[in-house]
Amino acid sequence: MELEALRDAAQLLEAELGVRVVVETEEEGGSPRRANALPGRPALYAEKRGG
Repeated sequence: MELEALRDAAQLLEAELGVRVVVETEEEGGSPRRANALPGRPALYAEKRGG
């Protein structure tokens, strides 16, 4: 359920902020912060892209 809620929120953030949001499980992700994620306390990682 938490993953579904985060994915729904990602769609809203993308629409409101005009940025790409990716929600990944710990197993899927490559973020250096993934080890900090706990149930009920997801790890968030923002990265500036060149452009």
